[in-house]
Amino acid sequence: MAPRPRWLRWALLGSLVQAISPTARGLAQDAAALADARRELMVIQADVERMRQTPLRTERLRSSTHVEERLTDGELFLHLEDYLRAAVIFTDIVDNYPDHQVYPEALFLLGESLYQGGDYLGARDKYRELVSRSGESSFARYQQRALGRLLELAIHLQDFDGVDEHFARFDSLAVGDLEPATAYFRAKYLYARAVPISVGREPDALGPVPPVQDLTSAQNAFEQIAQGSPYYAQALYFRGVMLTLQGRLAEGLGLFQRVVDMEAATDQQRTIRELALLALGRIHYERSQLEDAVVAYEAIPRDSDRFDSAQFELAWVQIRMGRGWRAEQALELLEIAVPESPYIPDARLLRGNLLLREGRLDDAALVFDEVVATFGPIREDLDRMVANRADLARYFRELVSANLDAFDVHAFLPASARQWMELGPEMERAMDTLADLSMVRELTRETANIVERLSRALGSKSPVNVFSDLRTQVEFAEALRNRLARVRQTVVTAEDKLLRASGSAEAVQIHNRRVALERRFNQMATTHEGVVAQADEAREGYTVQSRELNRLEVELMGLNARIVAIDRFVHEAYTEPHLAGGVRAYEEELQVHRSQVAEYEAQIRALALDIESGQLQSGVGDDSFRRDAQLRQTYRELVQQERAVLQASGQSGAELDKLLADVTAIEADLDALEERVHNVAVERATEMKRVLAEEQVNLDGYRSHLADMEQGAEDVIGGIAHGSFLKTRGRFYDLEVRAEVGGIDVAWAEREEHRMRLETLTRERNSSLGVLDAEFSEIMDQGAKP
Repeated sequence: MAPRPRWLRWALLGSLVQAISPTARGLAQDAAALADARRELMVIQADVERMRQTPLRTERLRSSTHVEERLTDGELFLHLEDYLRAAVIFTDIVDNYPDHQVYPEALFLLGESLYQGGDYLGARDKYRELVSRSGESSFARYQQRALGRLLELAIHLQDFDGVDEHFARFDSLAVGDLEPATAYFRAKYLYARAVPISVGREPDALGPVPPVQDLTSAQNAFEQIAQGSPYYAQALYFRGVMLTLQGRLAEGLGLFQRVVDMEAATDQQRTIRELALLALGRIHYERSQLEDAVVAYEAIPRDSDRFDSAQFELAWVQIRMGRGWRAEQALELLEIAVPESPYIPDARLLRGNLLLREGRLDDAALVFDEVVATFGPIREDLDRMVANRADLARYFRELVSANLDAFDVHAFLPASARQWMELGPEMERAMDTLADLSMVRELTRETANIVERLSRALGSKSPVNVFSDLRTQVEFAEALRNRLARVRQTVVTAEDKLLRASGSAEAVQIHNRRVALERRFNQMATTHEGVVAQADEAREGYTVQSRELNRLEVELMGLNARIVAIDRFVHEAYTEPHLAGGVRAYEEELQVHRSQVAEYEAQIRALALDIESGQLQSGVGDDSFRRDAQLRQTYRELVQQERAVLQASGQSGAELDKLLADVTAIEADLDALEERVHNVAVERATEMKRVLAEEQVNLDGYRSHLADMEQGAEDVIGGIAHGSFLKTRGRFYDLEVRAEVGGIDVAWAEREEHRMRLETLTRERNSSLGVLDAEFSEIMDQGAKP
């Protein structure tokens, strides 16, 4: 055969290349895709290995400075005045790291957090523990501050048991070694032990000298406070008070004057200076140095909390000096500048007596009538409270019991009497005790709430999401699984030509189902950030529900406020005896509404816990993630079926088999990793549940002890409140009686004025009659002469 021409050979070659180039391009594309799949598998394998090397035990996750970091967090909360959170952090360190080098500092800061938060008894226990370990060098730097706090708490609580034993430690220190605060509170403690509480914790009245014990120790302690100490002014003031209590007025006067002459830069220094001015005024009054007393009282500024005391006492000084009009000015200024002062009732009576003394009877009568009109109805309101309750003492006990969380000392008085209520030392201590008890109740409730929240969170089927580090692990694993699914898709797509070559109708059907699933792969997150966003989307529903609950809670607060307002209005507006039946009907209806509001509040609290638990448990394992897992599983099964058909027809490729086997092997590694993470989560949850069970037992004990304390508070504080009520009632009765006596004095003065005028007129008439008789006799005598 003759050879074909060259042009014909080139034409045939071109036709052949044109015929086979699509197949060649397809093979090249498949090869590139498979190469990309191999590289992706290598990257995924490396990521899985890094996950395998990540420690999961709790202790391994914490850095070597974990405790120091926790201590810093607690100090931050302490400086931010979030004392509860600070106390929680410091308690964690104290309870779990007793051998750590920061333990002494954590123990002291825990005491400070409890002290600043108002838990004085808890703080006292921590300070006592610090002092008990004074022999250990690591606790030495906190000894004086702890001792100072113990003394301060003893004064505040008026509980001096066990304090005397601390003084041996003070005695072992040289005077120069005492810190300023320690030296001051030591001296103040000695003063508090010697002077009865009736004088006051910060004595600002001289009055009758109460019986006191030996003040020598306290005097010596205050004298040891050096002039450069920030407590020097307070020390001078207390030294002056003690000299005054001993009757050494001249010496006390000199010390008070030194306090007044000192510069007052802080609020505390200004307070001490004002107390010293009051003391100067009183001593000058006692020594009849009245002009000096006036100067001292007038030096107290009008914005001072002691301005009303100064003005009232200034009025007495002016009266003694015979300046009634000046005294009246002081009393008027008192009423204008401090209209809610407890001195107002006595000031009005004093002003009425001044007007009476000056002979301004009409003005005096108006003042006394005003006092009766103001305070008479208050006394009547108090009398009605007594008349309407068969057992008044029991009423006050029940009142305290019902308001332990937020007891208002004025709540047991009618609104008209609250302005003039004066708290005595016993009532102040009772209120402090109730505040402490309320704090303990709040902490107990908060602890119970934390226990329940943790129990709910740990009670989920998959506690992994509760722990942030474990949750991160499963989120990374979820992203890797989705990437593996994409790699499987790439691999099986490369064998589509083999499927078409097999001619199997079954394989084509499986292929179509597989392709339909692949359309959903693009919606699956292949990065950690994408998985987190998917979880956040699931939590968004809980966030919406939480906002709705907050709105309902605000509405309930408004309803509760309206109930309180209606109750107060009814009891203050309808006080007549014949309206008692209607008032009781209102009370019954309001009680029904209170019960319903309380039920709604309980439901809201329960729903809030459910929402919080749902948020904590949200993440990998939720419905959306389960749907993704089911999609991956179905796709893997379809691929296996398809591969089985191809293998049966002899169309399967060895390289593809190896790639798919690698994908399956990595998925098995991920399964093992996730099982490991799950086991760690279960282990942690089990340990936390054990601790929670112990805390629940402790909590039950606290509740039992708290119930006993509440019962004691109801009896003791209810009795004190009852006594304070009777004292207040007696005061208003006394005010009314004194005002009525003043009115009687005015009437008597008017009678005396009329009597004296009548006597004067009678004398003048008699004198005139005598003159007329004499003149008449003289005339008659002259007429009788011859």
